[in-house]
Amino acid sequence: MKRYLAILFALSLVFATKAHGQTPPAQSKEILRLVQNIPLPTQGYMDRIAVDIKGQRLFISGEHNHTLVVVDLQVGKAIHETPLAASPKKPVYLPGTNEIWLNLEDSSVVCISGTTYEVTKTIPLTGFGDANRGGDNGAYDPNTHLFYAAVEVFTPNALEAFKGGIDIAYSGADNHVHSGATIDIVDTKTGKMVGSMKMPGGDPAGVAIEPSGKQMYVTMGDIIDGESHVAVVDLEKREVVAQWPITGGPVPHTAGLDPIHHRPPVCR
Repeated sequence: MKRYLAILFALSLVFATKAHGQTPPAQSKEILRLVQNIPLPTQGYMDRIAVDIKGQRLFISGEHNHTLVVVDLQVGKAIHETPLAASPKKPVYLPGTNEIWLNLEDSSVVCISGTTYEVTKTIPLTGFGDANRGGDNGAYDPNTHLFYAAVEVFTPNALEAFKGGIDIAYSGADNHVHSGATIDIVDTKTGKMVGSMKMPGGDPAGVAIEPSGKQMYVTMGDIIDGESHVAVVDLEKREVVAQWPITGGPVPHTAGLDPIHHRPPVCR
């Protein structure tokens, strides 16, 4: 049974404002509305996307099918699927080189051509080949052209259970070893891993970078003394410099950043 992507084109007001210099009507009270459903060739489980604003394309991590799905937003349909060696996680589109970079569950990062949609580079990370380590979230810094890929450390058999359809991420249980996780750094210009940062736990679930590129916030899903925490990373030193507890919201999955109010929102 096909799943459907409900594209809220009201969100495209943001894109249109940037791309065409238009502004939404001042009197309009309608912020979001559903205008179209686009069928996707995947059996669900897809929670990460990237967008090519100029080319009007959407790139979706088809995690269940191990594919990157390309959607043409102008014609409203999926136009390509790129098969991958493992479940894709965080995609990032680079308009300057017309490439899609994303990390995979097997602890690798791949580069996909935005022209042929073929994998052109594969970069193994620190957890590559380890059955109990796996890639999850990530972030890209356009100032340095560095891709920061999170590598988690699971308890024995937890990752295999997840691949088999058991939802370990949202069950509320802690399925990670509380040490050994890393944020691995890939230079998208050279296609090489150029560093690795140790995290205080085993579950770096969300990654967000300040616009200045000086600090990164990593939501750690590890439950320690009943709480998870946010690791504050100095990107120049490439080390964790502070940890903030997350009270009342264990096992966070992702993170954002509000640079105006200096707050990193997290989402369970």
